[in-house]
Order: sequence, then structure tokens, then C-alpha cells
Amino acid sequence: MALCWGRKLELESMKTMKASVAVAIAIISVLIILVPFVMVIHQDYTASVALEIENESTYLTSMTAMSRQYVLEFMQRLTERARNTGETLSIVGLEPERIDSYLISQEANGDSDGWLIYTSDGTLCDGDTADGPLFADTARKASDSGGCAVSDYVTCADRVRRIGVAASFTTADGSIYAVVFLYGESALNQMLRDTEAENIGVISVVDENADIIACSKSDSPWAGQTRIAAEGTEFPKDRLFSLVGTNDGKTYKACARALGINDWLIVYTVPKELFAVRLDGAIPRLHLVCGVIVSCLILLSAYSAYRAAIGENRMTLFKKKFMIATKQSARAAFEYNRRTDRLVFISESDHVRLPKPYLSLMELGAAVHPQDKPVYYQAVADLRGEGKTSVTVRVFNLGGREAYRWYHVTATRLTNKGEGEALTIGTVEDIDEQENERLILHEKATTDSLTGLANRAETEKAVNEQLAKLGENDHAVFALLDLDEFKDINDKFGHDCGDKALIFFAERLRATFRFGDILGRLGGDEFVVYMTIAVEKDVVERRLRDLMQGLAGGCVSEGCNITGLSCSAGCCVASRGDSFDSVYKKADEALYLAKMRGKMQFVIV
Repeated sequence: MALCWGRKLELESMKTMKASVAVAIAIISVLIILVPFVMVIHQDYTASVALEIENESTYLTSMTAMSRQYVLEFMQRLTERARNTGETLSIVGLEPERIDSYLISQEANGDSDGWLIYTSDGTLCDGDTADGPLFADTARKASDSGGCAVSDYVTCADRVRRIGVAASFTTADGSIYAVVFLYGESALNQMLRDTEAENIGVISVVDENADIIACSKSDSPWAGQTRIAAEGTEFPKDRLFSLVGTNDGKTYKACARALGINDWLIVYTVPKELFAVRLDGAIPRLHLVCGVIVSCLILLSAYSAYRAAIGENRMTLFKKKFMIATKQSARAAFEYNRRTDRLVFISESDHVRLPKPYLSLMELGAAVHPQDKPVYYQAVADLRGEGKTSVTVRVFNLGGREAYRWYHVTATRLTNKGEGEALTIGTVEDIDEQENERLILHEKATTDSLTGLANRAETEKAVNEQLAKLGENDHAVFALLDLDEFKDINDKFGHDCGDKALIFFAERLRATFRFGDILGRLGGDEFVVYMTIAVEKDVVERRLRDLMQGLAGGCVSEGCNITGLSCSAGCCVASRGDSFDSVYKKADEALYLAKMRGKMQFVIV
């Protein structure tokens, strides 16, 4: 019996040895075949390294919108600074000693190149007299509107191009003045270079003639040039187009959107070759070979280990299948130890992975998009308090791509406070494609497709939200506007020219009213303006006159010979307790009275 068992063990040993030799021979054979093949693939891959973006339209649109938001926030900070300075000057007075002392301290704390102070008629009171006439019109616009104004770039006496940011203020004796801060090109250029939205592309701010106002890269394809040349006769907006770099001759994919300041546009460009790179089948071949190798190794390993531990082998197979499934999934599981402040992934995924073996909550928070940081830190507070949380945020470089992507994070604390290790288990899921599609659908659902203004449903919702915020003594202005004889324009020039007239009307509304005002199109040629901050009646009248003069003196389009475009407006004062329907009814009655008076008329009730 002992000899029998010994013989069986010897046979099993020989079988195991033969299996091991077979495994070794198979591995060596595969390596002999695979090494040259992998080297060729590696050379092809290295020679064509490029960014792979699944949806270039979604990427360019979202990055253009993000870049536009950064510029608007930057300009908002400049106007806020000018407004706060004006309020301070209205208190401290306009004695030269006090002005110089206060504004010099303001200039030291900011990045402006100087200041100018004007009376309401544009007369310079304080500042460099050589630059005074250059920004007088901007100061007058601010004084007339009772708010802020931004000039185009102007070449100053020292041959440096600057913009002026003006804000009006009223002194104790009722006199109206305007303070103007000057900023050189370097300020806006530096802001674009510092923004995290730059990523792989180039952010440019251009005027309506495509003349470059600012650029995020000093070595951009247009360095040293004054204009970006686009296809066609005018710059396309809100869609993809192509252009050629004047310095490198490369073709670039681009998207442009109206900035809402003067006639400026924000343009985001990316080299065309970075989109949809194909590696000529190298990666599929590599996956196929690796799949065959892995399958062979699994089968051979299972054969050699089957006689010794069949149960362990089954468990090993199960684990491998599980890891393959999770690796291909867009979701990864993580574990966070609060005592060591370390977050690690406990499952692998090709779509979700950490940039290093572990992160602290502070390091993870630093990678969260600036606009999503409040939501992220609130989720951390909820987790520490309630023991669970769920949040959707944008995180940078969480999946091997140096870009912000949307992720849905859920987490649950395993132990109560004071009980054992403070462990938290959760999941991170890549939902970038779904979230971007949702945002695009939301924008389409809330935006008028022709003019880019808010549609009727979104306008009604936004106005009702603002009306609900009014206090007992707060007031706002609601205006209802439409084009005069719009039906005759359609009948005489055609519906295409009619659409261009509506687009031109919307552009004049953006240029006339402030950033925070609600602009919407209810349908046809009927438009709404809700002025969020109460203004005097004469200011409202000046804005309406400016709008009507801009319409009458502007050109709708090169292809449409429409002159003398005009509109009528009905306005009412909104107070606490009003709703969209109530102010619409009053403004509609005022618009009817304006129409009875003829063209280019407005009535304020």
C-alpha cells in the first residue's frame, strides 16, 4: 500500500513537473513571439501620443462655457471694486488729499495701473490728464446708468493698451461722479493663464471683428498677431468651427460664445489632431494578445493547482473574474480611515483611479472644481455628522486624464463615534458623459434656441424667484418689449431676415442692460427685461432710449437690408407680493398704450 501511494505521489510529482515544464515552455514561447510585437506597438503608440476625447462637441462647449464664467467672474470683481471705491468716496469726500490717500492704498492692494475721477458730464476731476479724454465716454455711461461700465481697450499716453472699469457714485450734495480704474492687458492675460479651465486648449477674448483682446498663452498660435482668422465672413457662435494658426499653420477646432461685455467673445481652441486619434489597431491587437496570454496562464495555473487545492483555485478564478469586471466598470470602491486621514481604492477601475496610492481629504478637496468645493465640504460635514453622504462633483485627474470630470460619490461610516476605528466605505462612479448630456439638455430646455436668451418657462421661473426675494420696501422694474411692425419685416424681407432682426434685437438688449438683469424671449418678437435692482425712473428712460437709438442706428446683417429697426416697451414697477402674471398684465397694458402712440415709444406705469 505504501509503495502504491508512493508511486501515486511520484506520478503526481512527475505530472506536476511536466505541467510546470509545459507552463515554462509556453511562457517562454509566448514571450519570444510577444516581445518584438510589443516593441513595435510601443513605438507606434509613443509616436502618436495624443489626447483622446470621446465627444469633442461636448468638451469644447463645456470648456468654452467654463472659460466664459471665469472671465465674467473676473470682470465682476473689477466692477465690484470700482463700485465699493465709489461708495467710499461718496462718504470721505473729494478733497484731493483724501482722494490720493485712499486711492493710492486701493491701488497698492489691487492690480490696477491708475485711476480717474469724472463729473457726470465727463469732466476729469482727478487723475492723469493725458488719459482723461480717453475714458470720458465710459465714465459718462456709468453716470447715466447709475451703475458700472467697461470700456474697450484704449492705447494710453504711455502707449500701453488698457481698459477702464467705471462705477458711478453720488456725493452728499447730490452731485454724480464716476471713478474709473485702469487695467493693462497683462491683468486679463494673467487671469486667463491662471485659470484651471485652460487645460490643453487656448482661451482667447476677441471683439466683434475677431481682434484679440487677451490670450491665455504667450506662445499661442496667434502670438504677435492682432486677429484670429476664422472661416467665413463673421465669427460663428455657439457651435464648432475650424481656424488656422497664423504662426504654426495648424488647424484648430474652436467654439465661441458671446461674453455679454461690450461686443466681446470668448473663444476656446484645441489642435485638431488631439481629437479622435486612432492607433491603427495597435491597442486592439495588444488587448487580444494579452487576453490570450492571461487566458492561457489562468488555464495552465488551474491545471497545475487542480490536484492540490481545487477549492482555492475556484476562489482564485472568482477573484480574477471579479477584478476584470470591476476594472472595466466606471465605478470604484474606496475605504477612508479617519485616524490616518487616508483614502485608498479597494477595487480597480480603468475609469476611476487615484493619481497616487492614497489621498487625504484635503488633497482630494484641492482637486475638486472651485465651483463645487462648497458642496464637497458640506458632504464631508454630513458624513462626520450623520454618518452618510451622497454628492455629485467635478474632480481633476481622478481617472488618468488631466481634466475635470463629473463623479457621483456615496459614502457610509461603518462605526459609530467612539467605537473602534473610524472607517468609511463608499463608491466613486464616473458619470461625466451622462452629466454633460443632462447639462446640455437643461440649457436647451431653458434657453431660446434662436437668440440665446432665456425661454418663456425659464424667464417666468427666474422672475418669480426674484419677486419672492423682494422686501417690504424693495422695488424692481419689469419691461415688456416687442419690435414695431415685425410682421411687415417678415413679409417684405423673408423669415430668415426676420430671425436675424430678432437676434440683433437680443444682442442690443445684452449690450444695454446689466449683467444681473433677467433677459428673456417669450415668443415671436415679444421680449422681457427684469431689472433686479431698483433704479430711478430717469435711469430706466435713458436705458430704453439707448436701446431704441442702438436699434435705429445699427445694421441687422450684411445680407438683410433692414434699416430703421425700432421697438416699443411697456414697463411697470414690481413690489413685494407681485407675481410674473401680475406684472406681465400691467406691463402689457403699458405696452398697448405705447403702441397707440406710434413707433419707438415706451410707457412706464
